[in-house]
Amino acid sequence: LEQRGDLWQIHCDYAAALSNAVAEPETLLGLARPRTRSSPERVAMLREAFERLRSAEDLAETPRDRGYVLRLRAEVLRDWGLGWDAAQAFRAARIADPASREASQEASDHSWLLHDPLAATR
Repeated sequence: LEQRGDLWQIHCDYAAALSNAVAEPETLLGLARPRTRSSPERVAMLREAFERLRSAEDLAETPRDRGYVLRLRAEVLRDWGLGWDAAQAFRAARIADPASREASQEASDHSWLLHDPLAATR
C-alpha cells in the first residue's frame, strides 16, 4: 500500500478532538462542570493529544504542514495557561514555516502578551 502524505492530518485532527473534549462542559443539576469525570482522565487525554501532535509533526512533509501542527500545539498550551511553552511553540511554528503570515503574527502577538499580560484586559 502506498502511504498518503496527509497522514499527519489524522493525528492532528485526533489531537484537536481530544483537547476540545477535555474542555467540553456540561450542566448537571444547574452546575457547569467538565464533561470528563476526573482530573486524571483530563490529564490522560491531554497527554494523548500531545503524543498525537508529536506524531503529526514527525509525519508532516512540508513546512506549511509542520507549522500548522506547531501552531495547534501552541494554541492548546496557551489555552491551558502554559504561556511560556506556548510562546516557544509559536516561535517554532514561525521558524518551521517562515512563509506563513499567520505563524508570524501569532508568534508576535503571543510574545507581546507575555511582556505585558495585563494589556489585553485594558
